Amino acid sequence: MAYDNSCFITASRDKTIKIWEKSNDYTTKFELVKTVSFNESVNAVNIFPERINDSLILFIGLENGDFYVLSYKSGTEKVILKLHDNLTFSESVRRIKSINKNDTILISACSDDHSVRLLEINKKDLHDLC
Repeated sequence: MAYDNSCFITASRDKTIKIWEKSNDYTTKFELVKTVSFNESVNAVNIFPERINDSLILFIGLENGDFYVLSYKSGTEKVILKLHDNLTFSESVRRIKSINKNDTILISACSDDHSVRLLEINKKDLHDLC
C-alpha cells in the first residue's frame, strides 16, 4: 500500500505486477489501472514511502534474482534501473524494504540464495530520471 493509501501493488507468479488505485467515486473501492509484465515471476514488490516528481517509486524482485526500480505516474510506468547481473541475486528475491533517509533511499533485499543486498540511491538522481 502506498504511504498515502492512494494505491497498492500486487505481485504475481504470472510474471506481472498490478497497480490498483482508489476509485474516484469517494468509496473505499480500488480499481485495476495498470498491469506491467516481466520476463519472470514477480516475487517481491515495495513502494517507496514518498513520491518523487509526483511518481511512485517501485522496487521489484523476480524469481530469477533480477531487481528493477520503476517509476509510475498517471498510468505510465518507466524502468529507471535494472541492477547489473553482477549485483543481482542468483536465486529468487523474497523480500524488499525501502526507507527514506535524508537525501537517500536505503533498500534492503534478501533472496533464496541466502544473501542480502543493501543498496543506496540518491534521491536527486531519481528526480532526474522520473
